[in-house]
Amino acid sequence: MSIEGITLHEGFNDLGTFLLDITDVEQPTNNPVKILADTPPIPRTLLFKFELLSGEPVPLEYRGVFTVKGRVESEWVQIEEYPGADGFIEIETPDLPVVVRTFEDATETTVIRLDIVGELDERGEEVYIEVTGGGSTLFTLIWDLFVADGELAIFDGDATYYPLANPITVGADITAIHVTTLGVVYGYDSVLVEWTELGTLRFNMIEFPENLTSFSDGFYQTNGDTGSVTTDPLGTGAFEFYTSVVTNPGSYFVDVALNIFLPGSLVYTNEFTFLMPGNPNYVPVVIDGTAYVAPDLSPTMSDIQTISGVTFSAEFLAFLTSKEIGTVEGVRKAGPIKYINGFPSADVGAEELATLQSHTDLYTVNK
Repeated sequence: MSIEGITLHEGFNDLGTFLLDITDVEQPTNNPVKILADTPPIPRTLLFKFELLSGEPVPLEYRGVFTVKGRVESEWVQIEEYPGADGFIEIETPDLPVVVRTFEDATETTVIRLDIVGELDERGEEVYIEVTGGGSTLFTLIWDLFVADGELAIFDGDATYYPLANPITVGADITAIHVTTLGVVYGYDSVLVEWTELGTLRFNMIEFPENLTSFSDGFYQTNGDTGSVTTDPLGTGAFEFYTSVVTNPGSYFVDVALNIFLPGSLVYTNEFTFLMPGNPNYVPVVIDGTAYVAPDLSPTMSDIQTISGVTFSAEFLAFLTSKEIGTVEGVRKAGPIKYINGFPSADVGAEELATLQSHTDLYTVNK
């Protein structure tokens, strides 16, 4: 069996396209390969329900501004939504760079798939992580981080975990790890019930990496021909324009700040902490006060008479006043004028009735 058309690269060097013969497989035939089922998408939604303390339905004009917070403000995401007729709002939370610690049969299996993003123009800009092992300092282009013996480490793919040369300890009480875009590592302490800063990842550029000495597969040592080593955190010095991305984020508790607005005013503010995306239960948002009623800015009886040139009789105006109808919005809510209870049909001329009703109909169509 063979694989055809494999192109190999080392840094910027194209080593060619090859036909690779497969002479052996790592999995023995008496232990068949386990086919993993498709992983379902991680739930990211949060459900809120706006409720008025008075028990009245929540007006659709309420505008909710949700701020989903990561560990640093640059990762916060703002979402604006309006409630439905039942008061519910569902928001989609972002993929925050959080990985939940995992164990299988008491063995740690946590891995943080990390990618470093930046413009690479020459081999001297390759981004290495420095680790310790084999009695010396090693450099690697492998960025995936494992938790081994309570420290962040790089796995060699065989049996060895090399701890970072700049140690970052992950205590037993840490249940999740958050890595910011600048490589600052936080851990959620389940005892303190808070996020704590564990350390900052440091990266390296080697002046002439093509001269590195191979220590083992993927791990290298410097020598007299590799030139200088530049070491900095992301976002500073040689790494000013480099950022990190966690490519396997999980779902973990988030904090959400909520402000609710009506036209021209803030009517509610609160912050909800430790919300778990995907929770099927809704978060109740109880708003003090009564339902908002928009001001009636529709044309008045005086406006209609001025616009149309038709003067309403005293009897007609008196009837409208007795029904507390002073605008075309009031007429619209009351229904067809001549069917309003007590309408004085003998005292109201056809022209004034038709004028007011036509203006009301036009207003209703344009509303």
